[in-house]
Amino acid sequence: EQYRKWNTRVGTGELNDWLYRLQVRNSGYGGGSGVGRIRYITQVGIRPPSFVAFLKGQAAMEAHQLRFIRNSIRDAFMFNGVPIRVVARLGRKYRG
Repeated sequence: EQYRKWNTRVGTGELNDWLYRLQVRNSGYGGGSGVGRIRYITQVGIRPPSFVAFLKGQAAMEAHQLRFIRNSIRDAFMFNGVPIRVVARLGRKYRG
């Protein structure tokens, strides 16, 4: 079971549908979760499952916001007991 989860790949479309629902659900919280700043998200690797969230704006996400995203992915896609990675990247025009 854990090995199957470790090798799971989630499609970009499915991830972004999930992201949209998460953004709608958290839109009234003043942006503390940081999900409103994510333009889109994609899975870039397995073993461990690794995701990249592409952001709007100039500022990086804070640690608690990344933790919220990671835990939300874990809950939504049944990655319980499996370490996952989430990295946030700034838009192209904001990178140094």
